[in-house]
Amino acid sequence: CENPVCDFENGLCEWSLPKDERATQFKIRRASKTNLKNPIDHSSFTGFGHFAYSSGPLKDGNHRKSSLLSPIFNKPGRGCLKFSYMRSNLDSTMKIYFREAKDEFSRTLWSSNYTGVINEWNTVQQTFEIVNPSQLEIAAEFYSSVKENTKVAVDDVVILPGECPSLESCDFSKHDSCAWSNNQTTGSEWSLGNGRVENLQKLKTLRDVTDFANSLYSDFTELENGQTKKMELLSPFIISGIKARPTDAVC
Repeated sequence: CENPVCDFENGLCEWSLPKDERATQFKIRRASKTNLKNPIDHSSFTGFGHFAYSSGPLKDGNHRKSSLLSPIFNKPGRGCLKFSYMRSNLDSTMKIYFREAKDEFSRTLWSSNYTGVINEWNTVQQTFEIVNPSQLEIAAEFYSSVKENTKVAVDDVVILPGECPSLESCDFSKHDSCAWSNNQTTGSEWSLGNGRVENLQKLKTLRDVTDFANSLYSDFTELENGQTKKMELLSPFIISGIKARPTDAVC
């Protein structure tokens, strides 16, 4: 548990595959070697990183499932499962199952259904509680209604101690950046406003912004052919949560 995040760069970490001949197993793949429309991993956002990947047509038109199984947790306590996934369509469903070791059947903790964005990374976090020895399962389920070659990737799986933190959001409508800031080293900056305006309000001092319906935007119209432009938005320092180490309750 020295490194709680499993980025699949060196295998499955402490996760495992189900011993089920009917299952379509996840395989570790380099992002650039897959058929995803957006072939980047979640850890580095490049094509050189790896993730757990499942792809292929349905066999005989039947339901199939690809799963990652956690180690069995023996000590009581609450934990937070967090991971990112990418799907090629919304006909497949991502699920988190929870099963006590003594039970044959699992219960669903979370299901994506038809939510999420296709061909982009989506991040999920789910609190669970251990009373008796139990196991978590991250599953991608595919149904006979899917006609195309369905593809799913899972990356950056982590289990943290305690309940999952609340998710913060920022819509930039209150004339501020919610403590996010531009990375000054890139040479280009995000602007705050309602689109292309004559006097750009850079994301440095935001108190003078008076436009309504603000958002972060960038203007590429002055770029010549072959030129590139890069902007990076930096979060405030994270004091606790993501850098926490697992405890014996979930490790």
